[in-house]
Amino acid sequence: MRMSVSLVLVTLAFAGSSVLTADASPAQSGQQPEAERFTLKTPEVIEEVPCAAGYMWRYVDGRLRRCTLERDAVVRGAALPKGSTVAFNPDGSHHFVFLPRTTTIEGFECRGHGHDFMTTFHPDGRLKLCWMPEDREIQGIPCARFSIWADVFGNSSGVYLHADGALAECRVSRDTTVGGTLFNRGSRIYLDPSGRPTANPHEKTGKN
Repeated sequence: MRMSVSLVLVTLAFAGSSVLTADASPAQSGQQPEAERFTLKTPEVIEEVPCAAGYMWRYVDGRLRRCTLERDAVVRGAALPKGSTVAFNPDGSHHFVFLPRTTTIEGFECRGHGHDFMTTFHPDGRLKLCWMPEDREIQGIPCARFSIWADVFGNSSGVYLHADGALAECRVSRDTTVGGTLFNRGSRIYLDPSGRPTANPHEKTGKN
């Protein structure tokens, strides 16, 4: 999935929470403040982030907005490989990460290839959004791997986790019954932190 497609998908999906805050079947809530681009001539540790030589961005108040990791590092609680592009919210929390390759994070294989897949994290560095290369059963739920066709036609294949690591949502890879409800192959399941099916948290209810 190339950047033009992946970023659109992520933007659509994150409308309800936090990748940019990160949620839904990828989304972003609100505009990020203006940032300015700089060039680092040599690697530099900025706000405890080991940034590689090259382009980096700062918010107008001077805080780090984005850079590429010069080495493997634990960044804001998240263990990330060298070459990851890391971006932060104005408060310093994770905004999004572009992994340089498929990387195992908290036991999950998460696809990465330049700017093709956006991975996101909770504020404490726990994994929030992952695009899996293979189908996998997660906490008893058969979750599907990434599919560009599913995402293009509005059925996200991103896997989301709650802050405690419990499965929050995924596209099911086969017919499955959870809590007495049948979910057909290819449909999306949403779960509360206790593992019970719940309504799509990203749909507007019309309530004030």
